[in-house]
Amino acid sequence: MSQEKTIAVLPLKNWSGDPELEYISDGMTDAIIIRLAKIESIRKVVSFTSMLSYKNTDKSISQIAQELGVKNVLQGSFQLSGEDVSIKLQMIDATSENQFWENEYNSIWNSDEIFVMQAEVAENVARNMQVEITDQEIAVIQKFPTKNKEAYNLYLQAEYLKSKHDAYTYENAIRLYENAIALDPKFLEAYVGLANTFIYGGLFWGVFNEQEAWRKGKPLLQKALAIDSMNIQVHEQLFTGSYYYDWNFDLSEAYYQGKLFGDRKNFAFYYAINTGRSDEALIAIENSI
Repeated sequence: MSQEKTIAVLPLKNWSGDPELEYISDGMTDAIIIRLAKIESIRKVVSFTSMLSYKNTDKSISQIAQELGVKNVLQGSFQLSGEDVSIKLQMIDATSENQFWENEYNSIWNSDEIFVMQAEVAENVARNMQVEITDQEIAVIQKFPTKNKEAYNLYLQAEYLKSKHDAYTYENAIRLYENAIALDPKFLEAYVGLANTFIYGGLFWGVFNEQEAWRKGKPLLQKALAIDSMNIQVHEQLFTGSYYYDWNFDLSEAYYQGKLFGDRKNFAFYYAINTGRSDEALIAIENSI
Protein backbone atom coordinates (compact mmCIF):
# COMPACT_ATOMS: atom_id res chain seq x y z
CA MET A 1 0.00 0.00 0.00
CA SER A 2 1.28 3.44 -0.90
CA GLN A 3 1.82 5.50 2.25
CA GLU A 4 1.40 8.87 0.51
CA LYS A 5 -2.20 9.34 1.69
CA THR A 6 -1.81 7.99 5.23
CA ILE A 7 -1.75 9.85 8.54
CA ALA A 8 -1.39 9.46 12.30
CA VAL A 9 -2.59 12.16 14.70
CA LEU A 10 -0.56 12.35 17.91
CA PRO A 11 -2.63 13.13 21.04
CA LEU A 12 -2.78 16.92 21.42
CA LYS A 13 -0.69 18.20 24.30
CA ASN A 14 -2.77 19.86 27.01
CA TRP A 15 -1.25 23.32 27.47
CA SER A 16 -4.14 24.64 29.54
CA GLY A 17 -2.17 24.42 32.77
CA ASP A 18 -4.83 22.15 34.27
CA PRO A 19 -4.38 18.35 34.11
CA GLU A 20 -8.12 18.01 34.79
CA LEU A 21 -8.71 19.20 31.21
CA GLU A 22 -6.83 16.24 29.74
CA TYR A 23 -10.15 14.67 28.74
CA ILE A 24 -10.87 17.63 26.45
CA SER A 25 -7.52 17.55 24.65
CA ASP A 26 -7.95 13.79 24.14
CA GLY A 27 -11.51 14.33 22.98
CA MET A 28 -10.42 16.94 20.46
CA THR A 29 -7.76 14.56 19.12
CA ASP A 30 -10.32 11.79 18.75
CA ALA A 31 -12.78 14.13 17.01
CA ILE A 32 -10.17 15.12 14.41
CA ILE A 33 -9.27 11.46 13.80
CA ILE A 34 -12.92 10.45 13.42
CA ARG A 35 -13.52 13.19 10.83
CA LEU A 36 -10.37 12.35 8.86
CA ALA A 37 -11.43 8.69 8.81
CA LYS A 38 -14.62 9.66 7.01
CA ILE A 39 -12.63 10.85 3.96
CA GLU A 40 -12.31 7.86 1.65
CA SER A 41 -9.35 9.27 -0.28
CA ILE A 42 -7.21 9.09 2.85
CA ARG A 43 -6.08 5.50 2.67
CA LYS A 44 -5.21 5.08 6.33
CA VAL A 45 -6.02 7.04 9.48
CA VAL A 46 -4.61 5.45 12.66
CA SER A 47 -7.30 5.07 15.34
CA PHE A 48 -7.24 7.14 18.51
CA THR A 49 -6.98 3.97 20.61
CA SER A 50 -3.78 3.02 18.80
CA MET A 51 -2.38 6.54 19.23
CA LEU A 52 -2.83 6.60 23.01
CA SER A 53 0.37 4.59 23.51
CA TYR A 54 2.28 7.49 21.91
CA LYS A 55 0.82 10.13 24.22
CA ASN A 56 4.00 10.69 26.24
CA THR A 57 6.50 9.02 23.95
CA ASP A 58 10.11 10.04 23.41
CA LYS A 59 10.20 8.36 20.02
CA SER A 60 11.02 10.39 16.92
CA ILE A 61 8.40 11.23 14.32
CA SER A 62 10.07 8.95 11.78
CA GLN A 63 10.12 6.05 14.25
CA ILE A 64 6.45 6.54 15.13
CA ALA A 65 5.51 6.73 11.45
CA GLN A 66 7.49 3.60 10.64
CA GLU A 67 5.80 1.63 13.42
CA LEU A 68 2.35 2.79 12.29
CA GLY A 69 2.97 2.58 8.54
CA VAL A 70 2.11 6.19 7.71
CA LYS A 71 3.62 8.99 5.66
CA ASN A 72 2.22 12.00 7.53
CA VAL A 73 2.08 12.83 11.23
CA LEU A 74 -0.07 15.58 12.73
CA GLN A 75 0.98 16.95 16.11
CA GLY A 76 -0.04 19.96 18.14
CA SER A 77 -1.35 21.46 21.35
CA PHE A 78 -4.69 22.34 22.91
CA GLN A 79 -5.36 25.22 25.28
CA LEU A 80 -8.55 26.23 27.07
CA SER A 81 -8.54 29.50 29.01
CA GLY A 82 -11.95 30.49 30.32
CA GLU A 83 -14.16 30.14 27.24
CA ASP A 84 -11.32 30.68 24.76
CA VAL A 85 -10.04 27.62 22.88
CA SER A 86 -6.80 27.50 20.92
CA ILE A 87 -5.38 24.62 18.89
CA LYS A 88 -1.95 24.79 17.23
CA LEU A 89 -1.13 22.13 14.67
CA GLN A 90 1.86 21.08 12.58
CA MET A 91 1.91 18.40 9.88
CA ILE A 92 5.18 16.59 9.29
CA ASP A 93 6.50 14.49 6.43
CA ALA A 94 7.69 11.43 8.34
CA THR A 95 10.37 10.49 5.82
CA SER A 96 12.27 13.78 6.03
CA GLU A 97 10.79 14.97 9.37
CA ASN A 98 10.18 18.31 7.64
CA GLN A 99 7.15 20.33 8.70
CA PHE A 100 5.15 21.27 5.60
CA TRP A 101 2.01 22.79 7.12
CA GLU A 102 0.98 24.55 10.31
CA ASN A 103 -2.01 26.50 11.49
CA GLU A 104 -3.60 27.92 14.61
CA TYR A 105 -7.32 27.74 15.32
CA ASN A 106 -9.06 29.93 17.86
CA SER A 107 -12.64 29.57 18.98
CA ILE A 108 -15.12 29.76 21.84
CA TRP A 109 -15.91 26.74 24.02
CA ASN A 110 -19.46 26.01 22.91
CA SER A 111 -20.67 23.08 20.86
CA ASP A 112 -21.41 25.02 17.64
CA GLU A 113 -18.01 26.71 17.50
CA ILE A 114 -16.08 23.60 18.55
CA PHE A 115 -17.64 21.37 15.89
CA VAL A 116 -17.04 23.99 13.20
CA MET A 117 -13.38 24.13 14.25
CA GLN A 118 -13.02 20.32 14.26
CA ALA A 119 -14.47 20.14 10.74
CA GLU A 120 -12.23 22.96 9.52
CA VAL A 121 -9.14 21.20 10.89
CA ALA A 122 -10.04 17.93 9.15
CA GLU A 123 -10.75 19.64 5.83
CA ASN A 124 -7.51 21.65 5.94
CA VAL A 125 -5.44 18.60 6.86
CA ALA A 126 -6.95 16.59 4.01
CA ARG A 127 -6.39 19.35 1.47
CA ASN A 128 -2.76 19.73 2.53
CA MET A 129 -2.37 15.99 2.03
CA GLN A 130 -3.76 16.67 -1.46
CA VAL A 131 -6.64 14.23 -1.18
CA GLU A 132 -10.09 14.68 -2.65
CA ILE A 133 -13.04 15.44 -0.41
CA THR A 134 -16.53 14.89 -1.82
CA ASP A 135 -19.47 17.17 -1.02
CA GLN A 136 -21.09 14.28 0.82
CA GLU A 137 -18.00 13.78 2.98
CA ILE A 138 -17.87 17.49 3.79
CA ALA A 139 -21.52 17.33 4.89
CA VAL A 140 -20.75 14.37 7.18
CA ILE A 141 -17.64 16.05 8.62
CA GLN A 142 -19.57 19.25 9.33
CA LYS A 143 -22.47 17.50 11.05
CA PHE A 144 -23.05 18.52 14.68
CA PRO A 145 -23.40 15.50 17.01
CA THR A 146 -25.21 17.66 19.59
CA LYS A 147 -26.15 21.30 20.10
CA ASN A 148 -25.95 20.98 23.87
CA LYS A 149 -22.60 22.19 25.22
CA GLU A 150 -22.89 20.47 28.60
CA ALA A 151 -23.96 17.17 27.00
CA TYR A 152 -20.86 17.24 24.82
CA ASN A 153 -18.65 18.05 27.81
CA LEU A 154 -20.10 15.08 29.74
CA TYR A 155 -19.61 12.85 26.71
CA LEU A 156 -15.92 13.79 26.46
CA GLN A 157 -15.42 13.02 30.16
CA ALA A 158 -17.14 9.66 29.71
CA GLU A 159 -15.00 8.74 26.69
CA TYR A 160 -11.85 9.63 28.60
CA LEU A 161 -12.83 7.44 31.57
CA LYS A 162 -13.94 4.54 29.37
CA SER A 163 -10.44 4.35 27.86
CA LYS A 164 -9.10 3.30 31.30
CA HIS A 165 -10.95 -0.06 31.17
CA ASP A 166 -11.57 -0.78 34.83
CA ALA A 167 -14.68 -1.20 36.98
CA TYR A 168 -14.39 2.16 38.75
CA THR A 169 -13.92 4.27 35.62
CA TYR A 170 -16.62 2.31 33.74
CA GLU A 171 -19.08 3.03 36.55
CA ASN A 172 -18.38 6.75 36.36
CA ALA A 173 -18.40 6.75 32.53
CA ILE A 174 -21.87 5.17 32.54
CA ARG A 175 -23.21 7.91 34.80
CA LEU A 176 -21.73 10.63 32.56
CA TYR A 177 -23.12 9.08 29.36
CA GLU A 178 -26.56 8.82 30.97
CA ASN A 179 -26.43 12.46 32.04
CA ALA A 180 -25.42 13.50 28.51
CA ILE A 181 -28.38 11.58 27.04
CA ALA A 182 -30.73 13.16 29.57
CA LEU A 183 -29.62 16.60 28.35
CA ASP A 184 -29.88 15.60 24.66
CA PRO A 185 -32.01 12.48 23.95
CA LYS A 186 -30.94 12.64 20.26
CA PHE A 187 -27.19 12.49 21.01
CA LEU A 188 -26.33 9.35 18.99
CA GLU A 189 -22.65 9.19 19.96
CA ALA A 190 -23.58 9.14 23.66
CA TYR A 191 -25.87 6.13 23.12
CA VAL A 192 -23.10 4.32 21.22
CA GLY A 193 -20.49 5.19 23.85
CA LEU A 194 -22.74 3.94 26.66
CA ALA A 195 -23.60 0.75 24.76
CA ASN A 196 -19.93 0.07 24.08
CA THR A 197 -19.08 0.55 27.75
CA PHE A 198 -21.42 -2.31 28.63
CA ILE A 199 -20.58 -4.50 25.62
CA TYR A 200 -16.79 -4.17 25.73
CA GLY A 201 -16.83 -4.30 29.51
CA GLY A 202 -18.57 -7.66 29.28
CA LEU A 203 -16.97 -9.18 26.20
CA PHE A 204 -13.33 -8.10 26.59
CA TRP A 205 -12.58 -6.68 30.04
CA GLY A 206 -14.64 -8.84 32.41
CA VAL A 207 -16.16 -5.85 34.20
CA PHE A 208 -19.76 -7.02 33.60
CA ASN A 209 -21.49 -10.34 33.14
CA GLU A 210 -21.63 -10.88 29.35
CA GLN A 211 -25.37 -11.47 29.00
CA GLU A 212 -26.19 -8.63 31.40
CA ALA A 213 -23.93 -6.35 29.35
CA TRP A 214 -25.76 -7.25 26.14
CA ARG A 215 -29.19 -6.83 27.75
CA LYS A 216 -28.20 -3.26 28.63
CA GLY A 217 -26.20 -2.47 25.50
CA LYS A 218 -28.58 -3.76 22.81
CA PRO A 219 -31.52 -1.38 23.56
CA LEU A 220 -29.09 1.57 23.51
CA LEU A 221 -27.88 0.59 20.03
CA GLN A 222 -31.49 0.23 18.89
CA LYS A 223 -32.20 3.75 20.15
CA ALA A 224 -29.13 5.01 18.26
CA LEU A 225 -30.40 3.29 15.12
CA ALA A 226 -33.73 5.07 15.52
CA ILE A 227 -31.81 8.35 15.41
CA ASP A 228 -29.72 7.38 12.35
CA SER A 229 -30.92 4.25 10.54
CA MET A 230 -27.89 4.27 8.18
CA ASN A 231 -25.15 4.53 10.78
CA ILE A 232 -22.56 1.88 9.85
CA GLN A 233 -21.00 1.65 13.31
CA VAL A 234 -24.34 1.00 15.00
CA HIS A 235 -25.34 -1.66 12.46
CA GLU A 236 -22.06 -3.49 12.90
CA GLN A 237 -22.31 -3.39 16.69
CA LEU A 238 -25.83 -4.84 16.57
CA PHE A 239 -24.90 -7.64 14.21
CA THR A 240 -21.76 -8.38 16.23
CA GLY A 241 -23.87 -8.63 19.37
CA SER A 242 -26.41 -10.84 17.63
CA TYR A 243 -23.57 -13.21 16.79
CA TYR A 244 -21.62 -13.24 20.08
CA TYR A 245 -24.48 -12.87 22.56
CA ASP A 246 -27.70 -14.05 20.87
CA TRP A 247 -26.08 -16.83 18.83
CA ASN A 248 -28.30 -15.78 15.95
CA PHE A 249 -26.23 -17.50 13.29
CA ASP A 250 -28.82 -17.15 10.50
CA LEU A 251 -28.86 -13.38 10.97
CA SER A 252 -25.05 -13.25 11.27
CA GLU A 253 -24.58 -15.27 8.10
CA ALA A 254 -27.01 -13.06 6.17
CA TYR A 255 -25.09 -9.98 7.29
CA TYR A 256 -21.77 -11.61 6.41
CA GLN A 257 -23.02 -12.45 2.93
CA GLY A 258 -23.98 -8.80 2.40
CA LYS A 259 -27.72 -9.44 2.30
CA LEU A 260 -28.25 -7.13 5.26
CA PHE A 261 -26.64 -3.68 5.14
CA GLY A 262 -23.61 -3.71 2.90
CA ASP A 263 -20.67 -2.37 4.95
CA ARG A 264 -19.31 -5.13 7.23
CA LYS A 265 -15.51 -4.75 7.02
CA ASN A 266 -14.62 -5.49 10.64
CA PHE A 267 -17.33 -8.09 11.16
CA ALA A 268 -16.32 -10.01 8.02
CA PHE A 269 -12.80 -10.72 9.30
CA TYR A 270 -13.51 -12.22 12.69
CA TYR A 271 -16.74 -13.92 11.58
CA ALA A 272 -14.88 -15.69 8.75
CA ILE A 273 -12.12 -16.77 11.17
CA ASN A 274 -14.64 -18.07 13.72
CA THR A 275 -16.53 -20.05 11.11
CA GLY A 276 -13.46 -21.73 9.66
CA ARG A 277 -13.12 -19.68 6.46
CA SER A 278 -9.50 -18.58 6.69
CA ASP A 279 -9.18 -17.79 2.96
CA GLU A 280 -12.18 -15.48 3.15
CA ALA A 281 -10.76 -13.92 6.32
CA LEU A 282 -7.58 -13.04 4.44
CA ILE A 283 -9.65 -11.47 1.64
CA ALA A 284 -11.57 -9.46 4.25
CA ILE A 285 -8.29 -8.21 5.74
CA GLU A 286 -7.00 -7.18 2.30
CA ASN A 287 -10.26 -5.40 1.51
CA SER A 288 -10.12 -3.56 4.81
CA ILE A 289 -6.53 -2.46 4.18
